[in-house]
This record gives sequence, C-alpha cells and structure tokens, in this order.
Amino acid sequence: MRTTTIHLLWIKSKWSRGYIKALRNHAWMKVLIPRDTLHKEIHHQIRSVPLPEKEDARRVFELLVKLEASGELDMNASIQERLSFLIANMTTPDTVEVLKKQLEIVRQFYERV
Repeated sequence: MRTTTIHLLWIKSKWSRGYIKALRNHAWMKVLIPRDTLHKEIHHQIRSVPLPEKEDARRVFELLVKLEASGELDMNASIQERLSFLIANMTTPDTVEVLKKQLEIVRQFYERV
C-alpha cells in the first residue's frame, strides 16, 4: 500500500498567514495515510478546509505548543484522534463542519479495511 503524508488543514495557498499557517504547518497536523484510497477519497469529497477565525487558530496552535512542551502531545496519534482534537478545540463553525466531514470519511474508510 502506497502512503503519503498529508496536512489535515488545506489548501496551502489559503492556509498561508500568521497563526493559520503556523497551525497548518505544526508537525502534529501532518499524518501518513494511504495515498491511492483514503487520500483520494478525502479530496474527492472535500475541496478544502475553510479557514478558522484568526483567534481560533492562535488558541489551538498555542494549545498544541503547550501540550507538546509538557510531553502530553502524542506524536503517534491516529488521524481520527487528531481530527477529533481539532473538532473539540476549534470554534469556527465552517471549519468544524468540514473537519467533522473529514473525520467521517476517515472512519468509514477504516471500518471497511
């Protein structure tokens, strides 16, 4: 099975400034997934993840940094755990809705495998 490392938050050209960019580029926001199946399915169903409010991005980014510094951030967390974290900690409705859709696609994929 061929895999690829993806950003959970995309597209790069939109997620390109300040804390929004910092959140997207945080190492924990990148995960290895099957390329020819799950990756294709996510992009087939979702065009991009809407940008959160700047304050929302700052707060979630700072939380990730704090958890990482304290050793509480599991760098081996599954894509489901990472998406669930974002959903639980973000407050921008459009962003949260698309993250929920992405999580559902991922869950359905892993139920089939």
